[in-house]
Amino acid sequence: MEWVKGPAIGRGSSATIYLAKSKPSNALFAVKSMGAARSAGLQRESAILSSIRHPCIVAHLGSCTTLGGNDEPTFNLFMEYMAHGTLAHLVRARAMTEPVIRRYAGTVLKGLHHLHTLGLVHGDIKGENILLGPNGLAKIGDLGCAKWARDGHEMAGTPLFMAPEVARGERQGQESDIWSFGCLIIEMATGLAPWLYGSSLGGLDGLSPFEAMARIGRAKNGPCVPDWLSTQAKDFLSKCLCLNPEERWNAEQLQGHGFVRDVSLSSVPPSFHAPPSPVSLDFEDGVSTSLSPPPKEECGVSLSNSPKSVLALELWSLSSSSSFSLSSSVKERDSERGGCEAFASERLRKLAAKGKPNWERDEEEWITVKSQWNPLSQWIR
Repeated sequence: MEWVKGPAIGRGSSATIYLAKSKPSNALFAVKSMGAARSAGLQRESAILSSIRHPCIVAHLGSCTTLGGNDEPTFNLFMEYMAHGTLAHLVRARAMTEPVIRRYAGTVLKGLHHLHTLGLVHGDIKGENILLGPNGLAKIGDLGCAKWARDGHEMAGTPLFMAPEVARGERQGQESDIWSFGCLIIEMATGLAPWLYGSSLGGLDGLSPFEAMARIGRAKNGPCVPDWLSTQAKDFLSKCLCLNPEERWNAEQLQGHGFVRDVSLSSVPPSFHAPPSPVSLDFEDGVSTSLSPPPKEECGVSLSNSPKSVLALELWSLSSSSSFSLSSSVKERDSERGGCEAFASERLRKLAAKGKPNWERDEEEWITVKSQWNPLSQWIR
C-alpha cells in the first residue's frame, strides 16, 4: 500500500501515533510507529490485532517496515482512524447520564467478550483506551498490554484500574479485565479514575504507583460507587468488582444482565458536542486535508512531550495514558534493593550521573512529564 505520513496525533512512552492517508484514495488511517530494533512489543500488538475482526474493536489495517530520515528501520502498525477522541475525554467534558453509560458499557462489553472468546486478555481497559468513531460507536483500542490468557504471569496496566490480584503481582487473567471494565463504568459515572472518587482507600493523591498498588492489593472493599446510580447498575457493578476474581462474572454472563442486555450496536449514543471547525493539516507530500478536532473546552487536557528521564513516567502518574508494566525482573530488583524506596533511589543516582544529556534522540525516546492541551494529540492513544 502506498501511503503518506501526516502529523503526530498521539505519543506513548515508546511509540508515536501519526495520522496518515493512502494514495490515491486519500483515505485516512492511524499509524503507530517506533524504531524496528525496539519494536518487539509493537509487532506483538500487530500480530494480535491482525487476528481480530469485530465492530467494537479498532481494526487492524496492516503493517510494514520503512526507513526513517536517519536510514534506520521503523516498524509501522496501520489501524483504523477514530476521529472523535477517547471516552476519557468525553467524560471529562460533561457528565454522563445512566442511559448513556449503559449504552457505552454494553458496546465495550461486546468487544471485550469477543477478545475473551479468542482467549485474549486486554490488560488495560480504561477510558483512554476506548476510542470513539464519527457515529458515536465506542471501540476498544490500544492492545499494547494484550496477551493470551495462558500468559497470565505477565502483568501490565494502569495502577488505578488494576484488579487487586494484579496489584499484588499474582496473576492477570480475563477476570482482571472484568474488574477494569467495572472501573471504566465508575470513570464514566464520575469523570474520575476509580479510587479517586469518594474515600475508598483514604485518598491516593501524592502516592507513587507502587504505593497505590500496595493499597489496592490490600483493599477490603472495591472502589466507591456513586449513590445516584440505579439499583440495577449497582448490582451490575457488584458482579464486576468482586475482590475474589473467581466470584466475578465473566463477559458472557454480564451480557445477560438486565443493565446491558438490550444494548445493540444500533443504539449507541450520538455525539455530545457540535461539529468543530475543520483545520488544515499538511502531509509530507505537500498535500493538505481538512479535519475536525474536538474543541478545546470539551477535550480536557491532552499530552505534550518532554525529555525521558531514568525515573520513568509510570512512577509519576497513577492513571496516565502510559501503562505500567510489572514484570518479574522489576519485582526481583525491587526486592533485592529493599523495596520501592531503594529502587527509586538507585534510579535517582543514575539520573544524576556524570555526562552531558543527549538531546538529539529520536522522538520515540521522549515521554510526557508535563501536560499542555494540543488539539491534535488527543485523537488517538
